[in-house]
Amino acid sequence: MKLISITASCLVGFIILASSTYSQDEGYSFVSTNKGPGVCLGRWVQSEDLLDAGYCEGEVFGLSQYSALSSRKTVDRLDQLLVAISAIDEKMAENNNQLGTLIQATENTKASIDSQVAQVGEILLETISMRFDTLLGQLMNDDLFKAELVRLKEEILAEIDAVYFPQAPVSEKADTEK
Repeated sequence: MKLISITASCLVGFIILASSTYSQDEGYSFVSTNKGPGVCLGRWVQSEDLLDAGYCEGEVFGLSQYSALSSRKTVDRLDQLLVAISAIDEKMAENNNQLGTLIQATENTKASIDSQVAQVGEILLETISMRFDTLLGQLMNDDLFKAELVRLKEEILAEIDAVYFPQAPVSEKADTEK
């Protein structure tokens, strides 16, 4: 984006400088001619004779002709700017498409990561439940020890639910599985 802005600024600056340089090199003076007011495009040389106005080292145009020429040059410069702006617009459209692709890829990656985290949480819940159930079945003859292990199991499962499934507590998850 910065490159496009810099390029556009340089192009506009170049066109403006070229225009002003062209005007300075060519120069113009408003003069009176026998056909009315005119414009000398070039250098106006003042005569030493008071009766003679002087002469133009270049072309002399009537004001209407000069206005038409000036309008044509302005149109040409505007056409150049239009081409430059169109190129910038095309580049920005391409950048917007690439940005849209990146946003979609980011959303897909986030969905994939969320899915993987949920799968890991489910696997962890199943593994802990299975190991506690196996342990309870084999080693638990003491009711107090058995109750303490069941409580520990429920606390661990609740903590896993809070970390991996913050939007769905264990009781809601059990209800949705039924």
